[in-house]
Amino acid sequence: RPAAEKAEIDRLQVAADTLSTRLNSAESKLEDIQLTLARTENDAQQTYIVLDQPRFPESPEQSKVDLIVNFILFIGTGIFMSVLGIVGGLILDRSFRFPIDVRHGLNLPVLAMIPEASQRMGAAPAMETASHPVHLPQPTSQLVERPIQNGNGHLANGRPAKRIGRKSKSILIGRSQQ
Repeated sequence: RPAAEKAEIDRLQVAADTLSTRLNSAESKLEDIQLTLARTENDAQQTYIVLDQPRFPESPEQSKVDLIVNFILFIGTGIFMSVLGIVGGLILDRSFRFPIDVRHGLNLPVLAMIPEASQRMGAAPAMETASHPVHLPQPTSQLVERPIQNGNGHLANGRPAKRIGRKSKSILIGRSQQ
């Protein structure tokens, strides 16, 4: 074939490819427009279809046995943790409750103790009559070695006393001059 025919065929082939690309682009735009139009019509009509309708359950989600087992485990775990907390508190508690704790734990003499209310007051009688008066015992002082001289918390030798203990009892400790 002559060169002029080949050039004409190539030019026509390029023109055909360009027109084919434009046609595909136009078809794609047409499909997008049709889809947008259908979507707009659907939104305008607002038709809703329920795909998964609710229904009553045929059986409970958890069986009664599972609920009972969970309840027992919950109560058991709570009791275990409570006991563990109480025992841990008792083990880690370093407070002094008795005079012997002060003597052996701190190697200090016990100077004074405040007696408990039940020791001072005694048991209250149920009924008091004029012919039988009731005499309550007098409070007893449980002093060991030197008492506190005044109420400002100092020992007789002028050194400060240390008060340790809980709400019901107080123990006074300190080093006395000998």
